[in-house]
Amino acid sequence: MEARTEVDATGTVRVAVAGDVDFDTCPVLAAELAPLAERAAATVVVDLTEVSFMDSSGLHVLLAARHRISAAGGRMRIVGAREQALFLFEVAGVTGLLDAA
Repeated sequence: MEARTEVDATGTVRVAVAGDVDFDTCPVLAAELAPLAERAAATVVVDLTEVSFMDSSGLHVLLAARHRISAAGGRMRIVGAREQALFLFEVAGVTGLLDAA
């Protein structure tokens, strides 16, 4: 799994994730998202277009990051989630919380 972060001219932070996000790889995603809560009032967009699989460990990382970012006054949303991840969000009841479409 790979994750890379970019900031655009408006200050929006985009984290592009690729590969499988599971118990073994979620620490990489957690490390990429952890410092983003320090960007108070930033919008963080997590792009899951290239994620082929996500389990509950990955979901936990996303929810924890969302909590920290929201507590700092920012907003996090998910884009590009494939059917498997969207199903995971739906089953967990967090689709609206993650602002995922």
